[in-house]
Amino acid sequence: MATEITDTFVSERLRSIRRAQSLSLNDVEKASNGAIKAVVLGSYERGSRSLSVKRAIQIAHFYGVPVSTLFGASLALEIGAKSRVIIDTRRLRAMTEVETARDQIALQMVLRYVSYIQRSREDWNGEVISLRERDIEHVAICLGYTPTTLIDWLESQKLLLSVRN
Repeated sequence: MATEITDTFVSERLRSIRRAQSLSLNDVEKASNGAIKAVVLGSYERGSRSLSVKRAIQIAHFYGVPVSTLFGASLALEIGAKSRVIIDTRRLRAMTEVETARDQIALQMVLRYVSYIQRSREDWNGEVISLRERDIEHVAICLGYTPTTLIDWLESQKLLLSVRN
């Protein structure tokens, strides 16, 4: 049964997302340079103040989540059910060997995860690997991304070969 979207649901979702990121109301105010006031955010979370679309977008952007997440959309739906991301493992390995590569730590983390997947699947192709929906979610969590921003990042690194359903 689908969750009914109510103002209470959205208020609780705001609080849940903030807490999941280990942020206090004051932390949000400081990190947003005062753009999101602690007292106002607290009012949204208690449901004592109406949340405009413009403000919902601003808060979702600050938290690094899609606006739809505030209204109950799951991360799995973000890239489509049963999506697979094909990445170039040769390029990934080469990039981690270049010490001056941008995002070196993130690249090493992705390589570590890909190597684990290759071992567990006994996939010794070595040129490409298909990351399943759950793999994408795990890597995104480790890097502090959403699945969509992870895919964008992989593409910016020229590691993404395709996204398939």
